[in-house]
Amino acid sequence: MRIRFLGWLLFIFCTSTIASSGSNLSRYSGNWNWSDAPSDRTFSLKLTIKNFVLTAQYCAVAKNGQKIDCDDEDNPNINGHFERTKSEALVNFSSFFDAHDGVARIELRNNHVIWHVIKNPVGGDFYAPKDAVLNRN
Repeated sequence: MRIRFLGWLLFIFCTSTIASSGSNLSRYSGNWNWSDAPSDRTFSLKLTIKNFVLTAQYCAVAKNGQKIDCDDEDNPNINGHFERTKSEALVNFSSFFDAHDGVARIELRNNHVIWHVIKNPVGGDFYAPKDAVLNRN
């Protein structure tokens, strides 16, 4: 009887931990900007996180505004998912200059979003930075 009771306690703890970690991730949904961008560049993310699934759209501006890798419409170009026990996701992304099949890591840490490109997209140009720490807009 005692083992069965302990088993139920463990089950309740694990399911509540998983549920709460998913809701903790969703608090990162929103708009984020590259805080230490060079003066000739900007980079921002619009993140949506729901049930461990991440969708996002980036806007990257480079060369003093001569290259604008954005879309004015709501057109997510980043997707991936979080493992239930982690605060980072491997995501696939494309650019708005026809580059595709890029891979990046998005990490949620200390009220920042950390962007790191693992594999550059191919087939076109892209202007997202390789690494960026973003703050909530």
